[in-house]
This record gives sequence, structure tokens and C-alpha cells, in this order.
Amino acid sequence: VHAILVGGTLGALTNSGSIGSIGGNAKYGVGVGALGALTSIVNSAGGVISGTSYAIWNSGHIVQISNSGSITSGSSAIWNVSTGSITSIVNSVGGVISGAAALWNNGTIDQISNFGLISTSSETALGNSGRIGTLSNSGTITASGIAVYFEAASSGSLIVNSVGGLISGSSTGVYVNGALGTLSNSGSISGESGVVID
Repeated sequence: VHAILVGGTLGALTNSGSIGSIGGNAKYGVGVGALGALTSIVNSAGGVISGTSYAIWNSGHIVQISNSGSITSGSSAIWNVSTGSITSIVNSVGGVISGAAALWNNGTIDQISNFGLISTSSETALGNSGRIGTLSNSGTITASGIAVYFEAASSGSLIVNSVGGLISGSSTGVYVNGALGTLSNSGSISGESGVVID
């Protein structure tokens, strides 16, 4: 069950209210099907996008997700599946992306820019088993396990943690299982193991 399902082409989806369902029964807040194309999702300050499984689920193409409000789910707040592509995700100051896995990518994301909070009280805040071009953090990414987890497909990826940026996991700040293009840190990366390249 989707609160909003995009199977064709939609220019922009703008929210300053609540996208979910009465009683919180929507499995997906916003879903984009394999043939779906969405220019932008703009979740403004005070806006909430939620789903019991996924707040935003993408198997098609989204040009930009811009969040200044709250994107939250009991599972993955944003899940980009293997057929999905997203050009840019921007989590602005005051924006919150949270879930059991706040953001998980199996497909392609060109750019993630975080100025707000990406968090989970569970294992992984931001996970990648597909391709992420650049992860840029000036805000906070935090988890009770691994804050940022990249698998082997990430060999060309760039992680930039800027001044004021915090990447913190109880066990590991950044865990790379395989190869990573570049890790640049001017902020703080912390955990029982701060950075692991395995």
C-alpha cells in the first residue's frame, strides 16, 4: 500500500504537511515504480514523509530529493533498489532522515549531501551496496552500529566529511568492505573503530 505511487512521469512532489496514511498503515510513503520518473521530491520544514516499511522507495528515476523536514520509517527511510537511480539527495540543516536503516542504496546515487541528521538507533545509518558517487557530510550521521557502510561496489566513491561534520557509530564510523576511491576528513569520525577498510 502506497500513500503516493508514481508509475509514470511527475515533475515535482512538494510536501509541507504529512504523507503517510491514517493510522500509519502505508507500507510506502512515496513509491516510484520501475517505469516511474520524478523530477523532485521537496519535503519542506515541518513536512513529514513516513511509511511502515519505507518512507521513500525508488525503483525508477528521481532527479532530486530535498529534505528540510522529517523522512522516517520503521525500516529504511529512503531505499533505492537495484534498478533505481537518484541524481541528488540533499538533507538540509534541520532535516532528519531516520529509520532502522536511514538510507540504503542498492542502485545508483550520484551525490548525497548531508547538512542535517541521518540517524538510526539500529545497525546502519547509511548503507551502500550499489554505487554512490560522492557522500558529502557537514552534519551528523550516527548509528548504534555502523554509521556509514560501503560494500565492494564503491571502489570509485568519494566520502568527504567536512569541518563540523560528525560520522559516529558505536562500533564503527565508516566501514568499507572492499575499495574506496577517496576518504577526506576535516571533521570527526568516531566509533570503537573509527574507520575500517576491509
